[in-house]
Amino acid sequence: MAIFWRVLLVVVAATVALVAILASAASPSSPPASSSPAGSSDAERQDKASFEVWHSTSGSPMTPRGTLHIAPSRKSGTKYEAGAGGTAELARVASPAEVYQVRFTGIVHGVEVALNSSVPLCQLQSARFREYVTVHLDETGVPYHIDYVVPSSSCSTKGAKSVPFKTNVFVQKPIDGIRPRLEIINRETKDGKPQPQPSFIQKYWYYIIPIAVLLLAGGGEAPEKK
Repeated sequence: MAIFWRVLLVVVAATVALVAILASAASPSSPPASSSPAGSSDAERQDKASFEVWHSTSGSPMTPRGTLHIAPSRKSGTKYEAGAGGTAELARVASPAEVYQVRFTGIVHGVEVALNSSVPLCQLQSARFREYVTVHLDETGVPYHIDYVVPSSSCSTKGAKSVPFKTNVFVQKPIDGIRPRLEIINRETKDGKPQPQPSFIQKYWYYIIPIAVLLLAGGGEAPEKK
């Protein structure tokens, strides 16, 4: 009878060990953490685009003024090129209610763009025809808005001297928000190296010890009945 129990315990122990080995082999090891390469936005790969610049004052038709070149990938490629339209007609005395209007028209990646803005003419005169143009691009590199400002909030009452436009051009590309990083995080030791995987005995010691105790406690022949 004692031999039967010993054989049974050995079979059970072998079965548990086999199941543990199979479970250890089936569980995937943690791959090293990898970060996906940061995708560059479409706006950073856009080609150079040009806009025709038109201007007028209150109640007058738009007339050509120059050309605005933008190149999101190259800072030196963004500039304003003056045309026939200058400031000679704008150097007169202007009332605070008179408005200077500017329009930017062009075709970017097959999309027709027409953006307008305006400032009081007297403020443009007070700024001595210095202006700041900021072109806002969407994710595809197409302009959707233009900020047109002058560095003056006061109005000139004497008009202004006819001088060339001093145009400063900026390009505002879309700003990417925080992106979640879906990756497997490995626990690291103090020296920065991945923690080693535990051995078979370290993983399944709570199975092995009870089986060993049963095997050791089951020794000896059963006493014969008299």
